[in-house]
Amino acid sequence: MSNTIGLKQRIKLAQTPEEIHALLDEGSGFKYASDHTIRQWRRIAKKRMAELEGGDKKEENKSKKKSKNKHRRKKNVSKNS
Repeated sequence: MSNTIGLKQRIKLAQTPEEIHALLDEGSGFKYASDHTIRQWRRIAKKRMAELEGGDKKEENKSKKKSKNKHRRKKNVSKNS
C-alpha cells in the first residue's frame, strides 16, 4: 500500500497561497481528471486560501453571535387570582 496522498489532500495541507497555485497547476496537467474532481480541487483551494489569508470567517461569526434568550428566566405566574 502506498503512503502517497492525493492532490486534494495536499491542497488541504498547503501552507502558502503559492503552494496552492502550484498544486492547481499540477492538477491542470492531469488530462484524465473529471470535471467533478477539478471542481473539488478548486473549491478546496478557495477554502484553504481563505483560511490562510484571514482565518475562518465562519468561526469568527459563531463566536460573535449572542443568544438573546440564553439567560432569560421564566416568570412564576400563579393562577390563584
